[in-house]
Amino acid sequence: MINAQETARKRKYPYIGYFHNEKEEYCVLFTKPSTGVCIVEDYWPIGEYSASWMEENFIPFDGEITLSND
Repeated sequence: MINAQETARKRKYPYIGYFHNEKEEYCVLFTKPSTGVCIVEDYWPIGEYSASWMEENFIPFDGEITLSND
């Protein structure tokens, strides 16, 4: 079994983390451990900053995100 906290410590920053459950789905751009900004919203608004994201609940995102101005 992989220890999620140990895995989080070995991540190279910055990176995009993806979280989802039956109620929420969002991506956070992590800049250092547990710290980052929401970049894809569902539950949290885009731009929501926190220094206490539960990073161990995120998986590294390897997809593609397209940003645009409306």
